[in-house]
Amino acid sequence: MKKIILLITFILFVNATTPEDLKMCNDGIGEMCVVIGMEYENPKRLEFYKKGCKFNDANGCELTADLFYEKYKGFYESKNKKEAIKYYKRGCELNSSKSCYMSGFFSEEEGKISEALDYYKKGCELNNGKSCFNLAELLSKTKKAEYYIIKDYYKKACNLKVKSGCKKYDVLNFF
Repeated sequence: MKKIILLITFILFVNATTPEDLKMCNDGIGEMCVVIGMEYENPKRLEFYKKGCKFNDANGCELTADLFYEKYKGFYESKNKKEAIKYYKRGCELNSSKSCYMSGFFSEEEGKISEALDYYKKGCELNNGKSCFNLAELLSKTKKAEYYIIKDYYKKACNLKVKSGCKKYDVLNFF
């Protein structure tokens, strides 16, 4: 992780993609594709983020999905939403906690409760507080877990700085 941060910092300060950087990206180093993408505006940025995802970089998938999600929020285009979901799911497969949360969110929105639970659970395991909170909420609504399990997910959400998780945990602790 430190290596990635140093690499990003160096490239941002230098602000010039070298032929070696492009070669690394083209040779399948997804992290480099993402770093290069940060130097550009869309659509070139999207091109490099997608390439990073293609080379199994979780951040590349998440950032690609974020760009499609922003487009989706601005103009309700189902194509953008479908693309965002596709890349969030891929990001989750590559252990991006935010991607798991977003995959759970979209699955829940589409009424795919079992799938949403799976995504939220993985996101929670990856220490995404919102995933833990939504998992507890969904388990509570669907009555698919014991009280103490739901309470533990609220506690983990709280420990991960989700205030609403703290409130729910406190309420459950009261009883």
